[in-house]
Amino acid sequence: MRVGISLLACNRADEPRHYRAMRYAIASLLDSDLLRYDWRIQVVDNGSADGVTADFLQGLADRWERIDVRFAGENLGIAHGRNLAYQLLAESHAPDVVVEVHTDHLFPTVWLTPLIKALEADRTLGIVGPALLSGRSLGWALEQVPLTYDETFKEARALVSAAAENHRQPGRVVPGLTHPAAIRWAMVEALNERDDEGRLCLYDPRMPGKQNFEDTELLYRAHMKNWKAAICFGSVVFHHYTFSRTQVVSDHHADYKANRVYCQRKHGAGFEEYQAELGAWMDSAYSSEGARV
Repeated sequence: MRVGISLLACNRADEPRHYRAMRYAIASLLDSDLLRYDWRIQVVDNGSADGVTADFLQGLADRWERIDVRFAGENLGIAHGRNLAYQLLAESHAPDVVVEVHTDHLFPTVWLTPLIKALEADRTLGIVGPALLSGRSLGWALEQVPLTYDETFKEARALVSAAAENHRQPGRVVPGLTHPAAIRWAMVEALNERDDEGRLCLYDPRMPGKQNFEDTELLYRAHMKNWKAAICFGSVVFHHYTFSRTQVVSDHHADYKANRVYCQRKHGAGFEEYQAELGAWMDSAYSSEGARV
């Protein structure tokens, strides 16, 4: 099984915790069951401006032949940055599965294998993510973990690992979407989204804003082709949540509006209906009554 990891970085000088979170995410990846697979990590740096990220990432690429870094030189936004990572992974690794990792994830030792098993068990499942712990009080998180990134990596990993072990529910798979999302490459090819140069994309490359609705738009297109998305409770991962979004743009209201209008015009009423259905899935996913896939 060939697994590609897609990771966007866009660290700001005014928030040093972003840099520490990214380092913790990568360190936990490299000490996890990812290494059981034929793996490769593709980092796209979306114009980090903190003065330290570029040196750290280049050092990683120099030490690990399975880690590649592409410096975009500017903030491409989420959809364009992820599409670039996908295209680079397709050229270098031909993955069976690509996992989208955020810089504010932190992984226990075992997290990927349950996601791979869920994909293997259901060939119509195109996207599967873990149940989540969060650094914030959120309705879709199993537990709020008091992680501040003032802890050492060892301390932070121990906090997350203990909470993950406490909440893991092997065999429970319900409709929904979370990140890190493990995405079947066969679905990417089946959706066949292309940019103006004819390159294969996962996300719509014509979305006008740098963030918001790129995931929902992808899920809607997948849904229309009979691919399913799910949350696998046999895997539990920490996602602080706010760090990765505020890295892209600090004020995302204009992007939210632009991308929403774009999706409504592209897909019509069906998109709004699916968005409501997805919201209902997420509301019920963390209850024992949540519908199973």
